[in-house]
Amino acid sequence: MADSSTPIFRPPGRLSSGNGERRLSRRALLLGAASAVGCTALGGSYAALVEPFWEEWVSVRLDLPGLSPALVGRRILHLSDLHLSSPGEEAFALRVAEHCTRRQPDLIVLTGDFVTAGNPADIERVGRVAAALRARFGVFACLGNHDYYDYTRTLPRTLRYSGIIADRISAALRGGGVEVLRNATRVIQMDGAALQLVGLEDWMLGRFNADAAFARANEALPTIALSHNPDSIVELCRRPCHWVLSGHTHGGQVRLPWIGALRLPLENKRYDAGLFEENGRRMYVNRGLGHLMRVRFNCRPEVTEFTLASGAA
Repeated sequence: MADSSTPIFRPPGRLSSGNGERRLSRRALLLGAASAVGCTALGGSYAALVEPFWEEWVSVRLDLPGLSPALVGRRILHLSDLHLSSPGEEAFALRVAEHCTRRQPDLIVLTGDFVTAGNPADIERVGRVAAALRARFGVFACLGNHDYYDYTRTLPRTLRYSGIIADRISAALRGGGVEVLRNATRVIQMDGAALQLVGLEDWMLGRFNADAAFARANEALPTIALSHNPDSIVELCRRPCHWVLSGHTHGGQVRLPWIGALRLPLENKRYDAGLFEENGRRMYVNRGLGHLMRVRFNCRPEVTEFTLASGAA
């Protein structure tokens, strides 16, 4: 027989005695399970209902070599990936667009994926959101992969990649006062000083044509390229531009601590979101305003405000 002072070993998790302890343990177990379920439900509600419509405004200094003193301090707002596919998403985009206009930026640039599936009703939403955007020296856009293909499958197979959707979206944007740059260059005069924008068509769908886009570019001017897919930097870092503004990734939409984005539609997964440098070119990847599936976690929708500065790119 063990000495009375010897501790009695009990296997972990066993109840020592008494109905009171048993009831207490069951109650603790039920409370723990209920808390876990509650936290999961709360987290899921936040990721589906709160964060997708809670935009973050990010300020970035945009250094351009040879920038005229008249352009120092000018502001450019950058939006991407609106994915307008429901009344709720349109209402959110309209609210953000109106806020952008109230900030009286010098330029607004949009880097593609205005719709998700190419529905006619969604293309009408593009026109309404475009009409709400105003900037002192104009609003400019390039297109993304979702702006080219008929994901609704309503067009004949031979026409799905034909560019019909892109033409319709471009027309809706132009109707709202947005200039669409499809492998084209535009020199913008601001109070007697020039800034050059080059807009590329989509990299993923094979319509990207840097030769055509830069054919009329003036290499002496400070230049910003608009290209939806960040993978295009492998080509653009060899072109006469100083910055590339992109989107496409949505930042991954769900980003876990110490892990990062769970899914990125990229060849180079490094270009998930934020600022990068390649071969002397800087690229900024906007997390996007919209989503494909309505869920965001630790990856809020983004509006980027660039302030122009004179300096090395």
